[in-house]
Amino acid sequence: MKNSSTTTLTAINSSNVRNDGLTPSQERAIEALLTARSIAAAAREANVGESTLRRWLREDKNFQRKLRGIREESLSHAALQLQNGVSKAVGTLYDLIGRDKGVEPGRASLVRTALEYAYRANVYSDVIERMKILEENQIEAAKQ
Repeated sequence: MKNSSTTTLTAINSSNVRNDGLTPSQERAIEALLTARSIAAAAREANVGESTLRRWLREDKNFQRKLRGIREESLSHAALQLQNGVSKAVGTLYDLIGRDKGVEPGRASLVRTALEYAYRANVYSDVIERMKILEENQIEAAKQ
């Protein structure tokens, strides 16, 4: 069963692949790949053969491009959510530091994890953006 954030991401993602050169089976497969625990499970969920799904992943450039784009969009959405929590995490960290009774290890661990993931998401977003710029520059240079 999908949780509400997964359902929201699926709705966002599925709207981006409609009318974009994919068959309905490929659209279902991409949605399933976002939530399934394995390629076999995604194939079952999308009602396509596992060998067909593996072939699309291996050989179909359009399918690969769409899947990569949707994954990037999903990660970007998650990164924004993490960034929104940074202020609260920092505030909680200062509250924990200022306590006379000592730091609650569980809360400190959650704060550290939230800040670490937010930092990683920022680095990931930066790398992706730089790669896109480099690719655009290569395309422009090839045209000249």
